[in-house]
Amino acid sequence: DYVITYDSIELKDAFSGIKLETWTGENVFLGLTKKDETSAYLGGFYESEPWGTWSRVEKPWLLIPYRLSGNVELNISARGYGRNINKEVTVSLGDDQKTMRLTADLSESSVSFRLKKPGNLLKFYGLDLSPLTDAADQRTMGIGLSSVEISGTPDKTPGMIGDQTDGTARGI
Repeated sequence: DYVITYDSIELKDAFSGIKLETWTGENVFLGLTKKDETSAYLGGFYESEPWGTWSRVEKPWLLIPYRLSGNVELNISARGYGRNINKEVTVSLGDDQKTMRLTADLSESSVSFRLKKPGNLLKFYGLDLSPLTDAADQRTMGIGLSSVEISGTPDKTPGMIGDQTDGTARGI
């Protein structure tokens, strides 16, 4: 099921049946450039370029191919476009959300989450896609992503990693 508006799509239980690996705390690097296979996990972004990719909708997202839990640290290599430069945007992962400031050039932002339930959908909110009248590129762009690096300590509480013994993600 989906909630679709003119500029975004919200997923409802869209990952039911997708096999996701349980994250055990190892560092994971997700490159989002043209050469990286993980760029296929992006939603609401333009086709990747050699440096990374620009968002095309107000609420873009990245499917992380792991069920994350516990204390999750994300190092996000990102930049803003137009009115999003020097702007705080909301970043959510699972049942937690934080803010990060976008800059004109690619820079690393460290964002810490405490997930009470498993999560794997990284969402960005609060982007301004208003066209710039003097810009050579008239695409709707808000945030540019180059990579996301995951580290931290997963929660080992029984039932926290998910009740499915087959590794299937449900209700994420």
